[in-house]
Amino acid sequence: MNLYGHLTGQQFISYFSSLRGGNTGLLDEKMKASVVMIAAVVAMFIFESISLIVPDYKSIGYLSLMHYYNPADILLRGDVDGVVVLLAVIVETLVFAMLYFEHRDIVVS
Repeated sequence: MNLYGHLTGQQFISYFSSLRGGNTGLLDEKMKASVVMIAAVVAMFIFESISLIVPDYKSIGYLSLMHYYNPADILLRGDVDGVVVLLAVIVETLVFAMLYFEHRDIVVS
């Protein structure tokens, strides 16, 4: 795998970490935040799978990150649209978490 593949994989992991950080700010317990995050990932996978299998439900695929971010397209075609969407979601989630932590009087360094 080339360097570009490793960088896109790292962004995908960063996406889930930023979502978990946002969940930790919303939920009081660490375990609840982890369960909600795992449920969100599974739900996104199911939404994308259903949208690919059943043509009538194609619109629910838009709720899944996997619809926008396809590592195979990035590696084979060099298509960076998915990377841009992923980076936008990461930044948005981290900004939300930082603002919410400040609102709850949790120090953000």
